[in-house]
Amino acid sequence: MTTETPLNIRPTDPEWKIFEKDVANFVARLDSSSKPLQYDARLKGVSSHVERQVDVLVEGEINGIPISVAIECKKYSRPIDVGEIDAFVGKLQDLSVDKGVFYVYDGVTPGARNRAEGAIHPKVLLRESVGGSLVIDDWDELLPDCPNENCYGGMVGWRSSRQPAGGEDVSWGHCDICGTFAFTCRDCGEVDSAELGTAECFTCGAKYELESVDYQSTEIGEVIQVSRGED
Repeated sequence: MTTETPLNIRPTDPEWKIFEKDVANFVARLDSSSKPLQYDARLKGVSSHVERQVDVLVEGEINGIPISVAIECKKYSRPIDVGEIDAFVGKLQDLSVDKGVFYVYDGVTPGARNRAEGAIHPKVLLRESVGGSLVIDDWDELLPDCPNENCYGGMVGWRSSRQPAGGEDVSWGHCDICGTFAFTCRDCGEVDSAELGTAECFTCGAKYELESVDYQSTEIGEVIQVSRGED
């Protein structure tokens, strides 16, 4: 299915199927450059060796590298609990897809939200309908952002450091696959990698001090900008 060939919603469709088709048509409109979406896709599990069902399967490329995203849609008369998220994570691992998106209609429990946010390999993006409407977004959180060019599909676990002189925080973190340390330059917005000590933005030359948690540790605890980059 594509934007030009959306799924037909029939008057006899149950509410859960209408929600699935709404999500599929919605996702198709987000990125018309991807391959046609597969609705109600069937894939063989890598570990289980049995056929698994996927509500919506999205396949495409990022910088020439194939990426697949499995989408689950649930419309219950209750919030989704941790068991449903856990089952989805297991399905993603069995199918060896790169990322997962879980669309829910009636909310999630705190445990389910924590389980989704804690999923790393693969990452799970939780999306909730608001007032019956799907939230517009571009899925940036699912795109690999590790600055290591030899790392495929790595996602940085971003955190931030307040600056002694005030102003915008510095965002930094480690890749969940290769462990590369990454930081976002405050001056130009580029994402670079660095090691403990002093880091310099490759694009504008801004310099940053990478401070360890304590004097006996090599673990980075704070990132402080020490000089501005070139305009």
